[in-house]
Amino acid sequence: MSNHSTTKSILKKALLRKKKKSESTFKYILFLLHLWLGLIVGGVICFIAITGALYVFKHEVEDLSVYSSIHREAPAESIVSIDVVQANFEASYDKTPHKITIPEKTNHNIRVQFTERGKAGITAFADRETGEIIGELSPSVPKFFNTIMFLHRWFNMENFKLGRQITAACTLVFMVLLISGLILWFPKTGKKNAWRNKFSFGFRYKFSVWNRDLHINMGMYAFIFLIVVAWTGIFFTYGWVKDITVNSLKPAELRQEASHSHNQKSQRKPSGGNQQKKKALEVNLDVLLAEANQHLNYTGDLSVMLSGKGISSPTIRKKNTHNLLGAQLYDDVKFSDKGKLMKVDLFKDRPLYQKVGSMIKPIHTGEILGLKSKIFAFILSMFAAYLPISGYIMWFKKLKGRSEKQSA
Repeated sequence: MSNHSTTKSILKKALLRKKKKSESTFKYILFLLHLWLGLIVGGVICFIAITGALYVFKHEVEDLSVYSSIHREAPAESIVSIDVVQANFEASYDKTPHKITIPEKTNHNIRVQFTERGKAGITAFADRETGEIIGELSPSVPKFFNTIMFLHRWFNMENFKLGRQITAACTLVFMVLLISGLILWFPKTGKKNAWRNKFSFGFRYKFSVWNRDLHINMGMYAFIFLIVVAWTGIFFTYGWVKDITVNSLKPAELRQEASHSHNQKSQRKPSGGNQQKKKALEVNLDVLLAEANQHLNYTGDLSVMLSGKGISSPTIRKKNTHNLLGAQLYDDVKFSDKGKLMKVDLFKDRPLYQKVGSMIKPIHTGEILGLKSKIFAFILSMFAAYLPISGYIMWFKKLKGRSEKQSA
């Protein structure tokens, strides 16, 4: 038999093994599906997981790069007027800031941001007592993490819509692999020590054994967390995922209104880009801040948001971690352009669908519980990257074994 025929025969047996006598037809077909899908998209899943892991500590790396600008030698005894901070930023950069953040810690300076979609924008730091601009985040740092995010979400392809569809489809396949893996993991009933073996790890044995146990048993332990991360990932691409996760929680009348509004929006003609710029605000930000603090009477990082996604008028947002798990939840106090109080929007008072919708992104990125959940998200992402690698190792080991057996 020729080498070509031998290789072809080995590959065929590795891709389409014989059904075991004790194996059900369902599990046999499921195993083949798990194998084939894993071999096809495993590399893509590994890439998505690694880029996701790299993005987890974005804010920590940025803060570390401007440590001297953020941290003060001694806690501030007083805080400068926000209007002064805004004026100093505008004088330095000739741009109106979108967001001004006052950290809860008095030994941290004020962060001032101007954001541009798809670009690094400007992040500067103002002295907490004087309002003087004392430092700026190098554009190279956010630019690096923007590239990581673009790679993670659409492979940084020029046709980003196509890229998003590919990453979402591969993530969906990853969920199929997780579910099929869980079904295959369940031991056959009546087999001695079956359940004990499913919860054990062969770290004392050779690499191939603990690699197999890591793939199969540890994959079971991480199953629910990986499913949540994958589901919250495709949430941003597939409308039907959003419908199941958020819109299904809305009352029937709100779902009808949302559908009617979507239809009207899709029929609306483009404006042609001749929209007038929003007029400059003529309000005292310190007055708004004082009024907002009366409604948000607790400690936490506080942000003055002047514009941005979902912000149509001045909004004071405060981070609220005063809950059982210490989750980072946000309360808003919204004002009109003339400084009139419009709405006090507390997280605890929002309907369930809004609560769920606002937590999707921080759950996916690991920000929901702060640093501890970020560390967990990083480890989980790296394990998600290793799952296809361990699967490839197992398959190549079998391939090598069949090749040696054929040669003997």
